[in-house]
Amino acid sequence: MKVVDRKISLTTQIIRVAWVSWFAVILGFFFYNYQLSTKTFETELERNFNQTARVVKQLMENRLQTIQVTQDIASKSRTLIELFDSEQYRAVDNYMLELEEFDPDGAADFRFMYRYGELAWEDGNAAFYGFSHAQLMALGNEVDFSNSWYFLVPSTSLGNKHTMIRRSPLINAESGELVGYYFVVLVLDNNLRLIRNVILDGNINDLMLVENGEVIAASSPKMIKLLEQGSPLRLEEQTQYDSEMISQVDLIVGGVLTPVKAVFVQNTSKLDRVEISFAASLMLALFAITASAVIITQIVQRRVEREIKGVMYLADSFDSAKKTISFKGSNIIEFDRLGHTLQASIRREKQKETSFKNLFEFSLLPTALLNSDKQVLELNPAAIEAFANDRGAVALKKELDTYFDRVLETQQNAEVDTLVEEQIYRWSIAPILVDGASPTLVVQGKNITQFIEAERQSERARQEAEQTAVARAEFLAKVSHEIRTPLNGILGMAQLLKQGAISDEQKQQTYVLHESSEHLLNLLNDILDFSRIDKGGVVIEYSEFSLNRALETIESFAEPSCLQKGLKFVVNKNFDDDVTVRSDQMRLTQIFLNLLTNAIKFTSKGAVAVDVELRNRLADRAELYFSVTDTGIGIAKDNLDSIFSSFTQADAHISREYGGSGLGLSIVKSLVNYLEGKIKVESQLGNGSRFSITMPILTIERKQALPEIQEEQSFVFEGEVKVLLVEDNNTNAFVIQALGKKHGLVFDWVTDGVQAIKKAQDNQYDLILMDNQMPNMDGVEATEKLRNELGLSTPIIACTADGYQSTADAFLSAGANAVLVKPILEESLVQTLRKVMENA
Repeated sequence: MKVVDRKISLTTQIIRVAWVSWFAVILGFFFYNYQLSTKTFETELERNFNQTARVVKQLMENRLQTIQVTQDIASKSRTLIELFDSEQYRAVDNYMLELEEFDPDGAADFRFMYRYGELAWEDGNAAFYGFSHAQLMALGNEVDFSNSWYFLVPSTSLGNKHTMIRRSPLINAESGELVGYYFVVLVLDNNLRLIRNVILDGNINDLMLVENGEVIAASSPKMIKLLEQGSPLRLEEQTQYDSEMISQVDLIVGGVLTPVKAVFVQNTSKLDRVEISFAASLMLALFAITASAVIITQIVQRRVEREIKGVMYLADSFDSAKKTISFKGSNIIEFDRLGHTLQASIRREKQKETSFKNLFEFSLLPTALLNSDKQVLELNPAAIEAFANDRGAVALKKELDTYFDRVLETQQNAEVDTLVEEQIYRWSIAPILVDGASPTLVVQGKNITQFIEAERQSERARQEAEQTAVARAEFLAKVSHEIRTPLNGILGMAQLLKQGAISDEQKQQTYVLHESSEHLLNLLNDILDFSRIDKGGVVIEYSEFSLNRALETIESFAEPSCLQKGLKFVVNKNFDDDVTVRSDQMRLTQIFLNLLTNAIKFTSKGAVAVDVELRNRLADRAELYFSVTDTGIGIAKDNLDSIFSSFTQADAHISREYGGSGLGLSIVKSLVNYLEGKIKVESQLGNGSRFSITMPILTIERKQALPEIQEEQSFVFEGEVKVLLVEDNNTNAFVIQALGKKHGLVFDWVTDGVQAIKKAQDNQYDLILMDNQMPNMDGVEATEKLRNELGLSTPIIACTADGYQSTADAFLSAGANAVLVKPILEESLVQTLRKVMENA
């Protein structure tokens, strides 16, 4: 922090700040008023000139309008038309003179008439402006349309003339014949009558008509004389208007903008004097305000000095070794508050000092204070007791020396564990930072021996739990493999017997055998699903699919089961048939089928109803609602909370009467949670149940509908298909060969991976069916050797009793084309063979 050598009193600082503030306010006030007055004058001038410009423009247009009205009256006069048509031009002269005497303001500078394209009459005034007979003819030919003003600059013997010309037709009222044209011309050059009329009516000093910077007419006598002499005048050369303001307005005739501008001059000397007077008033006000500021500042200074003395006395008396000094208060609110705040601060500092001393002395935790040189300043009684054999805490300093350096360097807290007298202490090291002083270290320890022991026991328990979970998973995998192997034989033979049954009794027996096998397979799948969920092995795979088609698949399963039990099956859909969604189709179907299977199993009469709806739809998402309602046995209210537990059913007799593992609803709830949804059950014992699910789902906008699902056609292999079957179990080998021979497959059978590699080297096969767990060499290793070492491209289908995804992934990584999970169903086998052979 920078130390200031020169110090000043608070009063002086306040006065300086006050003066600076006064100066800024006064300067701002003066500048603001000056700007305001200047802006006001400028606005007023602009308004005045704009108003004058409108008046000048209107007067110029009025002059032309008067000439135009007079022309229109004359051109429609029957008398004039008859005189002109009968070529009585002398009478036409007299008519025009009478018209000019009657309305001198409506008379143009000169007039002329055409008959059949030839000049027939002119009033004689054109010669005064230097127009010859031929030039009049040329001037009239420049006019293309009647009743419109034209701005023309013809060349005459007196130079270029800036003219406004207008033509009116002369039409015989009786015959309707066009007998001629009547032209009126206004010459702008040095047109004194026009300019003087505008000056008188427009309340302006001078007026000039300017075309491209050249003055063609003016009201100033000096400029009139120069114009009469033919001298060219430029507007920018006129310096006699220094104290006056000049403005200009475009001359517009008949809505047509001409290059001529009316430039008018106004004397603004009076406004200038008013502005000077206002500025003088501001200066006088500035002087008066400054004098007032000096007087007020002196008064404030004396008052502040008197009141601040009391606060300064309290500040000078601040000493922690003395008793608190009383403060009598101040008449100034800020100083009174400052004094009382300072007095309260003294009390708090003393209280802090006392509190810290008490905390240090009476703390049950060993605490030490060290300076920045890592020397012990003080030990509290708990620390003295802990270091009974080391009163200087030399061993502790040696253990924590590195951490002391780190805390002093980073000025951040640190923690470290050490062993003191066979006890484990956790030391917290914190720096006490005071501006301008070296940091002091506070070292406080806590005996955590029991806590560390509890952590060790917790870690041992966690490891044991993980080992138990791994053992359970391995047990389930082994049980799954051992059960699926004989189940593959049972289910395979059931399929073969079912297809070969002839009598009704045989069909009934094979049906019971097949259904029992299917039930055992479902039970096994439930156990494996539960195992995957329990160990967190469920992977959600999102894909796009038709919600309507997924529901049709579920209907095709549930409807025959309901019809077989005499139940009514109802599906209510509240969504568009072509809607496409994005979710895990397999898990979603599994949830729906589990709920439907439960409803059908526990309902002996009545109906099973399904409701599906997309709620709260937005652009790309919605809420999927799915409910299954049945009229079955229902669930007692006190059992509703336990039905989603694993291996649990609503009542003990249900398991005996209806069968099942009690895992179905537990799996459903877990999968719903994985898909971020919620499941709810409503039931009454004896009156059925309703299970409803809501979950978020993405909706996909498609311009084209998804392709229609084609009906499966029976697949027939063309020619002989030679298959190498690698299977160590005789029953499984028999079942697979029996199912395959029906479809024209020819088998070579070996019992392990080593034999399979030798057979593949010596023979050519169209397909290889590979078991997993076999003696000598398992299926994954054999597949990898066939692909990598032999370079075999023959399609390989893995047949494993292990239903875990990790096993399937291992086979696919080794080079297998597909994976079948035992027991192998004929339909699944044929579909997989077809798919692999078509892609080979």
